[in-house]
Amino acid sequence: MESGREVWPRDPKKAKQAIKQAEFKCEIDDTHETFVSEASRKNYMEAHHLIPLRMQHDFENSLDVVGNIVSICPNCHRLIHYGRDKDKKKVLELLFE
Repeated sequence: MESGREVWPRDPKKAKQAIKQAEFKCEIDDTHETFVSEASRKNYMEAHHLIPLRMQHDFENSLDVVGNIVSICPNCHRLIHYGRDKDKKKVLELLFE
């Protein structure tokens, strides 16, 4: 439990694999650029679970799999977590197409 909520284990290797498969591009808009990461020497991207890990209790199989992880730029990632509902909806619809 973290901050009163259950936290599911994540495998950082799966997140890295998803970002690598997306060729270090934002899967919402592949023209989005950020900065070059010191670690990868590639365009910095973040991993986002399409089906949130907090929903794991509803699934028999792990949600922490490459097929449930997308590569997105930090700006789009913040939009998904903190943006207005109408803006989030547009972005999430693109990811679920």
